[in-house]
Amino acid sequence: RLLVGAGVAALAICTGAYLGFGWHWLHAFGLAGENQSRTSHLSIPISFARLTGVEPGPVRITALAIYAATLAYLLAWTWRGGDWVRAGAWAALGLLLATSWLLPWYLVWPLPLAAISRDRPLQLLVLLLTAYQLGARIPL
Repeated sequence: RLLVGAGVAALAICTGAYLGFGWHWLHAFGLAGENQSRTSHLSIPISFARLTGVEPGPVRITALAIYAATLAYLLAWTWRGGDWVRAGAWAALGLLLATSWLLPWYLVWPLPLAAISRDRPLQLLVLLLTAYQLGARIPL
């Protein structure tokens, strides 16, 4: 039943995208693929690589592997009855910590979920990442 619901939802989304944009909406997948080769100077993996003198490639792969393992854990935890809001916020924060293409506006992804969660470490980490991005982007 879950797979049927997911299939119906995917079909509805694709139909709406086609009605709104024609087949041009498919170009978004190519753009997302192109962004995988880009890096931003202030992303966590690239900053770590720069500060430690390690090549960015292995750091990116390691960060993504850690994120994949964390995401699998969060999915299993939620499946067993864990709080999906907390899991979603941790997953969004983990994505921002693992990506090598980090822009400040991406912080809106975990922010609302972290705000309504009752997880203080999560809230503090989101605020710290926000402060890091603000400090790096606001000219003084």
